[in-house]
Amino acid sequence: IEMVAIPGGNFMMGSKEDEGNADERPQHPVTVKPFFMGKYPVTQTQWRAVAALPKIKQSLNPYPSKFKGANRPVEN
Repeated sequence: IEMVAIPGGNFMMGSKEDEGNADERPQHPVTVKPFFMGKYPVTQTQWRAVAALPKIKQSLNPYPSKFKGANRPVEN
């Protein structure tokens, strides 16, 4: 799986008092540590390989997608 580095940083999350919806308030500072993310959506074949790994905290459904296809993305 091709990965890309996402830099960490600080940003304001949420809406100001006079903007957005009530469930987006209050606006507050958030700090995100650097991380890696897949460059492309995970395919159903890739997800099945992950779901077959030994259980850590919960079982994973190897076939969660509604729109089936080995090379289609996992959308659910």
